[in-house]
Amino acid sequence: MLSPQRRFSSHSYRHYHGESDLNGAISLVGYIAGSPEEINAYIHLLNIQTKNMINLPWNWSAIQAHAEALLSHETTSGTRARAIIAEVLSSPQEHLG
Repeated sequence: MLSPQRRFSSHSYRHYHGESDLNGAISLVGYIAGSPEEINAYIHLLNIQTKNMINLPWNWSAIQAHAEALLSHETTSGTRARAIIAEVLSSPQEHLG
């Protein structure tokens, strides 16, 4: 799966970083898919949708802003993460560089 980490720094990305997320997605898709072929198709679609979402300039700006916050603090609360994202989305021109 494409991840913001891979886009930000392809050298630091390792395939196993998203392994548990992929396994969780496969497990969930298994509830609605009827065959391994259908599961693979859904996972492929989710990869495309994720890549498209990450590549939207305002979403990438929000991802970068949250990553910067994580560099100064090891964790952020859900409330703080939502505030960072809301700030970026409320004034996208300032964050689109």
